[in-house]
Amino acid sequence: MARRSERGYTAEDLELFVDFDRAAREIALAPCLIGAGAIQLGADLTWKIRLARTTRDWDFAVRVESWPQYEELASALCARTFRRAREPHRFLHARGGTLDVVPYGDLEHPPGSLEWPDGLRMNTTGFCALEQHHALLSIETLELRAASIPAIVGLKLLAYADRRPGILRDIQDVHVMLQQAEDCAPESRIAAEALERLRSSELEYSAVGAYLLGRDVGRTFTNEQLAPMSRVLAAAGDAGDRTVGDVLHLASGSTVQREAVIRRLRALRLGIQDR
Repeated sequence: MARRSERGYTAEDLELFVDFDRAAREIALAPCLIGAGAIQLGADLTWKIRLARTTRDWDFAVRVESWPQYEELASALCARTFRRAREPHRFLHARGGTLDVVPYGDLEHPPGSLEWPDGLRMNTTGFCALEQHHALLSIETLELRAASIPAIVGLKLLAYADRRPGILRDIQDVHVMLQQAEDCAPESRIAAEALERLRSSELEYSAVGAYLLGRDVGRTFTNEQLAPMSRVLAAAGDAGDRTVGDVLHLASGSTVQREAVIRRLRALRLGIQDR
């Protein structure tokens, strides 16, 4: 079994990162690590948030100009230690890791919608925010881009809005991050940004971390990108809405309470609104 270091990756993962980085540099591309992998490696030092689950599936977004440029990257990967999987965006490393590389940019028609040459459609709404909202992550001799926690929260909300009810992991991850944000909200920000809301009946102190994280999410994305997130969060807790139930659809033994989920999701929405 591959041994994971305290930094959140194995020696085999490091080889995957090195090989991917070299291939991307050959054609002057700058991929950005997104999703659970970016959280696992802890690139965002502002929000010290982690997920309990670990992954060896590494998801990257990369701005490209054309399909030929993406295929040039694919060829560079396959010339090394990767082979292409059945899915057009997936590459399997010789040492066992999985690499998903989702392009965005000039290929999106309309913006936020990607159609692969084989007809597969993907929602890439919000990916352009990664260009300004990422951290530089040093791994051994490498320097990788990794999405900020607010960018990850927003992208996971967008993914959940697009893929529910089929995939629940994204909204569950969002809730875990909101839960952890309760313990890492800076006191200086609480006084500067949340005091007025705390004095009202709209925000409880236990959810102030979710509120501040929501403000950061709101500053990360455009109004158009925020709209589907707000629609999901606005309905949370309403009769007939599945969002809270999707969060609670966890492994048996979970102690998460419905009221706490609603409180956090509403605080997130309020923070996005107050950005």
